[in-house]
Amino acid sequence: MDKILGKIGIYDLIARGLTGIVVFVIGWIMGIFNIPGLNELINSIPIWAVLIAGYFCGLVLEELSYILEQIIRFRKRLCKRISSRKEYAAYNYKDCENKLISDGFQETIDEPLTHIVMSSALAIAFTIFLIMSIVVKKPIPLLLLLVALIFVFCYRYYHYSKRRIELIFRLYIAKYGNNTTY
Repeated sequence: MDKILGKIGIYDLIARGLTGIVVFVIGWIMGIFNIPGLNELINSIPIWAVLIAGYFCGLVLEELSYILEQIIRFRKRLCKRISSRKEYAAYNYKDCENKLISDGFQETIDEPLTHIVMSSALAIAFTIFLIMSIVVKKPIPLLLLLVALIFVFCYRYYHYSKRRIELIFRLYIAKYGNNTTY
């Protein structure tokens, strides 16, 4: 067990495991998973199986997030908008990112990624819950709560995406000054 835990990083635990478990718990509390016979099945499953299921749920949500990002390209458009600001216009985002990574700043610039992935995955999960709740005619307060959660996690996704892009530019400028030769 220690060997398995040693190979799992903080990103895996938070962005995948915690996200999946949060989705299960909130879905359970909201009654999304009220399926006849499911309660008895859940009560007979060991906790380690629930943790593994939560991890794989988070993994699926992360992949859905990635697919949607490839289709919508929100972060790419946001990066273009931030890159066009006067203070960053002389810098190429990808070149700055690659230089920082090659100089050992990977961990620093990737810190917001956990928040980005987790927020996106939770927004997707709550959107699915909202659709399921509408179909089975759940009460209006639950629907409003789900809409609020979707809004909060979409905003977090935007906030941390913006933060990561600005972090790369600011860190590059602080480390290398106005040097635009990469």
